[in-house]
Amino acid sequence: MRGRPQDQPSRAGGVARTELAHELRTPLTVVQGEAQLGASLHEGADRARFERIAAASQEMSAAMTLLLDVARGRVGTDARADVVAAVGSVLDRQRRADLDVQVRSVPSSVAVPQELVERILTPILDNAFRYASARVEVAVESDASEVRVSIANDGPPVGVPVDDLFDPRVRGADSPGAGLGLALARRLARTAGGDIALTSTEHPVFVVTMPSTAPSTKPPG
Repeated sequence: MRGRPQDQPSRAGGVARTELAHELRTPLTVVQGEAQLGASLHEGADRARFERIAAASQEMSAAMTLLLDVARGRVGTDARADVVAAVGSVLDRQRRADLDVQVRSVPSSVAVPQELVERILTPILDNAFRYASARVEVAVESDASEVRVSIANDGPPVGVPVDDLFDPRVRGADSPGAGLGLALARRLARTAGGDIALTSTEHPVFVVTMPSTAPSTKPPG
């Protein structure tokens, strides 16, 4: 049976994203290989720079594999993740030692694969560490239906309208990225049956929700 006409643009977009991801994986592999070679041929600060490039390209390749799995609907609903461990893993990759980081948590697990939880949390925590003046607060709470991760920082107010915050075409003037991080994080959270919301704009507070029980998921359109 042929799909409905209104379904076709969404499906075409999914195919295009999958093909683009495949195209990106080859140059990423080249970058990773060249960086590893450079690290083996240099010492000191130069070697450290090559090692950072290799690590970043490896992380991006892993993210690409995850996104392909999500696009193809291969994210299993029987997987479970330790949210507190996922928060700790993302925090370990942050590099601002000058910040006071406070974490309040209760043992919490969600019906979402661990790597997907980390991919959802990473852009939110990256933003918190980037814009915080002195403090970042993370709180993990749960009930019978969902787990909530609140991420707050004492930095400046959000610089774009809330309606634009998760739009991949819009980014703040001082943002170093391409504006995709928050949009992608929310897309992945919704694919997993959760969501991301901004609950305070003065001192930004993001709340990530994820289901405690397996949702009925579908690939993003």
